[in-house]
Amino acid sequence: MTLELLTLGECDLRSAGDGRRIESVLAQKKRFAILTYLAVENPNSFARRDLLLALFWPDFDQARARAALRKSLYFLRRSLGEKVLIRRGDEEIAVDPQRLRCDVTVFEKEVQAGSFEEALALYRGDFLHGFHLDRAGPFDKWVDEVRVRLQGKAALAARHLEAEAENGRDVAAAARWARRGLGVQPYDESALRRLVVLLDRSGNRAEAATAYERFARRLKAELGVEPSPETRQVVEQIRARELPVGGTEQAAVRDRGPRDGKTVGRVVPKGTETVIGGRVQRTGSGYMVGVSLVQAETGDVLHGWVETPRDSAGLAAAIGRLAAMMREAAGESVASWEAAESMQELPPEMMTTSSLPALRMVRRGLHAYSVGDYVRAAECSEEAVALDSTFAAAYVLLAGSLSIAYTSRGRELEALS
Repeated sequence: MTLELLTLGECDLRSAGDGRRIESVLAQKKRFAILTYLAVENPNSFARRDLLLALFWPDFDQARARAALRKSLYFLRRSLGEKVLIRRGDEEIAVDPQRLRCDVTVFEKEVQAGSFEEALALYRGDFLHGFHLDRAGPFDKWVDEVRVRLQGKAALAARHLEAEAENGRDVAAAARWARRGLGVQPYDESALRRLVVLLDRSGNRAEAATAYERFARRLKAELGVEPSPETRQVVEQIRARELPVGGTEQAAVRDRGPRDGKTVGRVVPKGTETVIGGRVQRTGSGYMVGVSLVQAETGDVLHGWVETPRDSAGLAAAIGRLAAMMREAAGESVASWEAAESMQELPPEMMTTSSLPALRMVRRGLHAYSVGDYVRAAECSEEAVALDSTFAAAYVLLAGSLSIAYTSRGRELEALS
């Protein structure tokens, strides 16, 4: 009979054939713990009796501890079958790996082989979660050490899958694996920072903020500490990168304090229900361009779209595709971008760029936009992008210009591309 020993996220022992639980062993915590130690710590080798005595009966004298161990091993052989536990002489004991399959052993082999998805499917939670033996401090210390080791391997597996998805430009999948990694190590701020950045990149700014707030509450409640300044800075930068585009009256989408980085901020007309947000981010030699439809009153993202052109030559086409998707979701009332005058009034301090020529080109584009020359506005914004590839205002103007030019002056748009 082959047995399955489960220790990741649950404690269980069952027959591999029919799934029958071995209740007699599960009801005896110390004997279950001895079996687990032999299977996990020595999957292909023998453990000496003296080591087991020190782990499980540290307060007993030698004679009493040896008697307790003999009794436990006899019980295990009777419950599991004579061949599951094997001996080498009188002092060494092991588990036959052909007769008992342990999830920890399989998990570590999958990680070592680079089969990270298969490994994480086995990692259902912490090693021996909630398990404790009275008067067996050395064993509890061993459990803690194994738990930390396996957490690290599971987090590493999730990180590999996250990086693989990100390299494949699948930001949503990368965010899922980042969330999985944070679930393995829930106090890991680097994992939290990667998760909120990936959620932001995929257009889920509100979800990124929620993930951070949940993490901050957990730190405060369970550890009594606040997130580090580095983590708070990442979240504030994400909040500041929201780029709503709207009208002229003084009704802010949401007060977020000072803005920094390559951002555009603005105000929207009173009574406006939705506004358009946009951002651009360099990703190696390529770009990540995002557009979102935002609820004006709350700042919640209703829809989000992301394009990842490989180089600057693909930016215009990418923004055109984003504009088409945005129009389809938002409808003509929003996509018509009745905001020419407000764009013209955009404060210079909110159009951050280190290139004065790029700023001048955006100003010219804003004027062209205000008089209805959307093709000229797109041309100016494209020149501004060429001068400063991180100038967010240029991308917002380009998206708005192309959004209208797609329907009203299609032939001229083709000439631009």
